[in-house]
Parts: sequence; structure tokens; C-alpha cells
Amino acid sequence: NSLIKERKIFLNSRNKYSIITKEHIIGRLESCSKDLKSVKYGRDKIKIKPEDTHTAIVNDLVVIEPKYAGYGEVVGILNRKNKKLVCEVIVRNNKLKLVPFNGNKEIHLICEKEILKNLIEGDRVSIALEEKVDNDNVISVNNVEKIGHTNDEMNDEIAIAISKDFEIEFSEESLKEVELIPETVRE
Repeated sequence: NSLIKERKIFLNSRNKYSIITKEHIIGRLESCSKDLKSVKYGRDKIKIKPEDTHTAIVNDLVVIEPKYAGYGEVVGILNRKNKKLVCEVIVRNNKLKLVPFNGNKEIHLICEKEILKNLIEGDRVSIALEEKVDNDNVISVNNVEKIGHTNDEMNDEIAIAISKDFEIEFSEESLKEVELIPETVRE
């Protein structure tokens, strides 16, 4: 973990650690246009095609391997900006599927039927993201945390807060502090 923080190694798509070389570019993934992403380094910018993001999301700190003429490929994720991804349950071909709430069309989510069994179309859930790339842009979902339904009041606000990595639950300390507040006003 300390070597990852020091930007010396990264976890590659084969679930092995690779050494960061002089050829690699490190930076935050940005949205460049409708489909393209990019990473700034110095005064230059390297573009990344959707199929080469490999599950990296905008604002993730990534390791880029240059490919050709100003284009590169994400080969590692050093730090996820957001640890959770908010998804919506949809029906496609008579099957329930998860799609990212924030419009990351290039990421495909796969999960067992068992995970979706208690969900209905329109439910919103959050999934934990690992700091690892996948060459097929596939995230295997092992667990979902239900947020609510698209028709629920405040659901959009909660989904946005989670997708921006805000805590939506109060800490135990906060809840205890609230209990100490008097319910009556002294004269």
C-alpha cells in the first residue's frame, strides 16, 4: 500500500503488481469530450478512448501507458476519487440489469441473479469499487446497498451525494451528541 501511495507500483488487470516506469503517465482522469477521456501531464494532454479506460472513472488517479499519437490506455488505478458507484436497476430483455447512475456507458456491470432478487426496476443501489482495472471494462458486483427507488423523495440528492463520496449516515458520535440536546427551552 505504501508503494502504491508513493506511486512506485500499481495493480494491473491480471491482479498482479507492476512497477511504474518513466514511460508511464500518472494523472487524474478527466472528461475530454462526449466519449473521450484525458489525463493532463505538464503542459500536454493524453487522450483515452472509452474502450481503453478499463473501469477507471473520471477523477480517478490513474496510470497511463502511451499507445500512439497522443492516445493512451489506463493500465492501473492508484486511487479512486469515489469509493462507491451508484447504479439504477433497469429491465433489458426481460432481465434486471444494473447501469451506472452517472452515465458511464463504457463500464459494464455483471452480477449474479441472487444479488438482484430483492430489487425491482427503478431501484437505486450503490456498489463498492475496487482500485483495479479490467481490460474488458467489466466490474463484477458482489454486493449492493439499496439506496431507494427513483420515485422516492430525495432519492436523486442521496444518489448524487453517494456518487460524490459524501457520507449520508450520521456517525455514532453525532447521534449521541443529539441525544444530549435538551428538548425544552429553559426560561
